[in-house]
Amino acid sequence: MRVKIYILVLSVLFIPFFLCRAQSSLPKNEIKVGKCIIRGKISHQWFYPLEVYISSNDFYTEIPKVQKININENGNISDELLLTTKYALVAISVVSPKAERQFLQLVSQDDTLVINVADSIQIMGNVRSSLLISDVLTNYVSLMDIEGPYTNIERGRSLMQHKEYVDTVLYPQFIRQGEQLLSPNMSTGDRAFLENWAMLTFYPKTLLYAVEDSCNVPSKYFSFLNKLTLDEQLLYNNRGLKFFLDWLLYSLSHMIPPIKNMSIQEWKNTFSQKLNAIPFSPTDFFSNLMVFHCYMDILEKEKAFTKQQKENIEKGFSKEWRDLLHYYEPMFKPSQTSKRIEDVEGQLYDSFGSILNESEGIPVIIDFWYTSCTPCIGVSHVIESIMSEPKYEGKIRVVSITSPIISPIKEWRKLVDSRTGLHYMISDSLLQKSMSDFGFKGYPALLFYDKGHSLIQTKEGLVSEREIKEIIDQVLP
Repeated sequence: MRVKIYILVLSVLFIPFFLCRAQSSLPKNEIKVGKCIIRGKISHQWFYPLEVYISSNDFYTEIPKVQKININENGNISDELLLTTKYALVAISVVSPKAERQFLQLVSQDDTLVINVADSIQIMGNVRSSLLISDVLTNYVSLMDIEGPYTNIERGRSLMQHKEYVDTVLYPQFIRQGEQLLSPNMSTGDRAFLENWAMLTFYPKTLLYAVEDSCNVPSKYFSFLNKLTLDEQLLYNNRGLKFFLDWLLYSLSHMIPPIKNMSIQEWKNTFSQKLNAIPFSPTDFFSNLMVFHCYMDILEKEKAFTKQQKENIEKGFSKEWRDLLHYYEPMFKPSQTSKRIEDVEGQLYDSFGSILNESEGIPVIIDFWYTSCTPCIGVSHVIESIMSEPKYEGKIRVVSITSPIISPIKEWRKLVDSRTGLHYMISDSLLQKSMSDFGFKGYPALLFYDKGHSLIQTKEGLVSEREIKEIIDQVLP
């Protein structure tokens, strides 16, 4: 099934490069919850039908957030972008009824991002990077497939024999593939930065995935950590970083106890002692990052901290890390108006019509989507915002539909629990049949039904707020 990409997704930049050790051209990053100011002007001939979206990833989250930028009736842009790091890479999409332009930009909490649209589109900020000037990041967006599949241990091999296979066969192949993608004019610093990102997905898929629950893993198995640069520049990453931390913590679970109600310093001491046997000496930043990951894992599973854990966070974490946890904590509280329906085996729903019948007598918006689709997330946010307006609130039902082949169930549950509406996880075959029946070739795909469930309109791809409202007005009695 072909998937169209309408907004630049920053999480697909993990591709192999030469091993180089040099300072990246990006400025040194740091944990800092704050805002980037956004200002600008849309000329009169453009501002009514034109919309601006910013797609960004918090350094830790796997799912990009899409924010529609506020443009008033005079075409003035005045908004803020919430960031969890001092610097961040964002994708800016300028959408008109006839065209769409996309830009990759480095933004800072100490800077104002200026967006002006007249005869041309001008996006200005004071932070510069050769990675963006040379279009390196943009050029490699379509190369996600080069990461390769997860690697199991072949029968008869020990863990250390598997590691030798990865080091002597798979790693050189990975590097050779990356060599073909590099610009000869790229600096060694840029190469090192991009390769470090690539390694964050290479090692979990080739080494950490092979570790089983009960495995007694030799300490030297983790010597690959010495090939990585685990400093504050990791904060420019998004999906790859959490992916790496998930697999690293899982594979080290036989060596390192869960944090639970341990003090932060006690856990960090244990973490450092165990890793010294590799030998590997974690920096204070990386130790804090791992502690943060442990607490985020608790939030994902338990939805809240215990009293003791809250006390440990207040005593053992700096203000920056505490602020970050306080920022994420409310996001794990389930929505009171969200309902998940899981039917991956197709036992409840054998046709698209049977899903629609669950909302008899109510106008419905059907949203076909998947969890890592940036345009899908953007459109769902727009619909949810519209549904909260008094004119539309409670008058129409939003039903989202996906399947496990494109939306990992754990990721899907976490996303939909914080959103209103009905959320279906159906069988892959039923999803593909439904998409095919309506002639859809990409995501997101929307169906608009009136209260008698007559199909009024279909839309595919990124849809503006204005378009959605115009269709909803037709659907409502």
